[in-house]
Amino acid sequence: RRIHTEIDFEVEHTVSDVRRVLLEIVARAHDGDAYVQGELPSAWRDDFDLNAVALPDPVQIAFMEDDERDGPKLAAEHATNKLAAAAARAEVASRVTDSEVARAISEMGADADGLSEKAVRAALERKVALDEFNDPSAVAERARRKLYGRLPFVFDAVRSIFSTAQRRVMEFDQLMDTLVRTNARQSVATDELTDSVRILARVCPEWCEISHGQHADVELFRVVSKNPEIARQARGKLNAMRE
Repeated sequence: RRIHTEIDFEVEHTVSDVRRVLLEIVARAHDGDAYVQGELPSAWRDDFDLNAVALPDPVQIAFMEDDERDGPKLAAEHATNKLAAAAARAEVASRVTDSEVARAISEMGADADGLSEKAVRAALERKVALDEFNDPSAVAERARRKLYGRLPFVFDAVRSIFSTAQRRVMEFDQLMDTLVRTNARQSVATDELTDSVRILARVCPEWCEISHGQHADVELFRVVSKNPEIARQARGKLNAMRE
């Protein structure tokens, strides 16, 4: 109950902030030079066109944080319950035989004095996990999961930029500059962000595409469909790719 209360408070606080900012933008456009911060108009002018008020700049959209720790984890450390943890430990332990433990103790000689067989086995299991973690195929798979796991958030950011700009076509470099600028506080390398946008265009051709302009050296990013249902389907596809 306490957690739900905290979440409700955070959501309410966020909505309140958004409402305050939007009201300030409208009031500033309505009053012009006469605008006083924090004061709303007592009445709207008859000639005031709310639809003519410029939209705010794109907000920063948080990308998924990488939950990988800087180092290998035994499979048991990923387990979410005791049964899964026990199975994971057994799977790792099965790769370290009794003969390997005995050989390791023998090779250590006097250095093994005071060490239990259990401690030596744990060290060998850790080495197995480390070797698997640093295996090139495992490194590539982690990079792939991180890249594809970010795609739904990149989709949201790109869609926000085009919606705010009320455009359907933008130079690719301009789009990347805007993405980098509006997400400057996120720990996402520019080349990773660029790869994400290119993958987005490749896997969601029904929603967007990257093509060349009149000059061969200029790339254009184009939103090919403004249909909300197409956008929902594209994002759903990206969500499925995270798994």
